[in-house]
Amino acid sequence: MNQWLNAKIIASIPIFIAVNIAAFGVWFFDISTQSMPLILGIIAGGLVDLDNRLTGRLKNIFYTLIAFFYFNLHRSA
Repeated sequence: MNQWLNAKIIASIPIFIAVNIAAFGVWFFDISTQSMPLILGIIAGGLVDLDNRLTGRLKNIFYTLIAFFYFNLHRSA
């Protein structure tokens, strides 16, 4: 099998498709004010779902919450 077609690439394909559908929807309906939370939510959901172990999911949720908290602090300022 090809080197570039490994498990991580295959696991990220649904996230890629979902983000592209959301971006198309934002463009089509001209709702650019809701684009950032929508796309970040899709990416966060995809990141949390990458690992099947409980500790991996908890770690991914923790990093996602830290990233959203950091983004929210800098956006508010």
